[in-house]
Amino acid sequence: MFTNQPTKANTRMVFCMKINSLLLMCLLVMNISYAQSTASYGLYPLIEEIPNPMAIKSDQEGRLWITRKTGELVITSRLDLYQAEQALTQQTIDLDLADLYVAGQGGLIDVLLLDSSDAETKQLMVSYAKGNEAANATAVSLLELSWNKAENSWQLNDSRVVFINAPTKSSPVHYGGRLVQLGDGTILLTTGDGFDWREAAQDTSSGLGKVMRFNVDGSPASDNPFIDSTHPIKRYVYSFGHRNPQGLVIGQGGQIWEHEHGPAGGDEINLITAGTNYGWPVVTQGKDYSGALITPFDTYPEMQLPQVNWTPSIAPSGMYFYEHTLFSEFTNTLLVTSLVAKTIHVTSLNDLSNVDTVDLDTQVFRIQQNDVIQLEVPRLRDITALPTGEIFVISDGDNGEVLQLKKLRLQQ
Repeated sequence: MFTNQPTKANTRMVFCMKINSLLLMCLLVMNISYAQSTASYGLYPLIEEIPNPMAIKSDQEGRLWITRKTGELVITSRLDLYQAEQALTQQTIDLDLADLYVAGQGGLIDVLLLDSSDAETKQLMVSYAKGNEAANATAVSLLELSWNKAENSWQLNDSRVVFINAPTKSSPVHYGGRLVQLGDGTILLTTGDGFDWREAAQDTSSGLGKVMRFNVDGSPASDNPFIDSTHPIKRYVYSFGHRNPQGLVIGQGGQIWEHEHGPAGGDEINLITAGTNYGWPVVTQGKDYSGALITPFDTYPEMQLPQVNWTPSIAPSGMYFYEHTLFSEFTNTLLVTSLVAKTIHVTSLNDLSNVDTVDLDTQVFRIQQNDVIQLEVPRLRDITALPTGEIFVISDGDNGEVLQLKKLRLQQ
């Protein structure tokens, strides 16, 4: 089932891709020191009222693809920010995922547009919580959508489950669920430790607390680190010792970057390599939520330390590798959205021996009846960019929105 309709914001005003430049220049949002420049940034609502958005991606044609926790996929019309003002439409497709488990952090999570997609046919993978309260797991389905010219909308042609993690668990938290496609066509999927099963992150015969790697058909990649194991799930394991990985991107030269939630402190960015142990819960800079010490170890033999640590926690959510030039100050950086800090963190990758983190303490501006209303920044769930380099984030919760990042001022 789908609906194809203008956004609610468009019923109040023509879709505004250009805001009065004089007004923008007068609005001082914030200042950051980054690459010897001072910049001001604002977030502006593009689409209002998307309940519980979980992930946002862009295709090569400039559309946005947004997952909703309750199992729907929202697809926008093309965004061409350099043309005259235009109406933006969105289509919502119910993916009808069998045994979708919507509870706690569970539900539809991520969407990945496969390299085999073209302008009129899309091959997608989606990750989600599958099962019930007593037994649930992170799962992946392969979808095919095609463009129906007669109805001017996308049509879901095929959907099949290609991967279900094991073992199942009885908690509605820590699913991981981020997806990327490597240059060789294989898929990486992050899985969480299930919270109450944190020791399983060190057990390579468990799918909890891992980065898993498989082919598009769901079979384990033939050169995985433990492919010769007789244990079925171990053959999928690419890296282990993770808590709740919420960010996963491919950077320059095919580098794999992952971030994950620590407990109270110890949020991390990791550079992922095959067969590597990332330490959880043997090594962490965080503590238990009760304040108790989880481990006495800062380091441990044959366990990889993170490239970046956030203590206290920022609760990192989405992540995007920015290689465009529109926001030149962000080129070759990781853009990380935050649920707790409610900001965008920028991690420079120009010097891997000295990874630095800078906060963008943005503000939200809404235009109502020609007045500019300044609002508190909400929890930020995920981030992406169009092929043009324009940056968009989604806010978290029942009243989620798509927000566009705009640079208001740049001073040398």
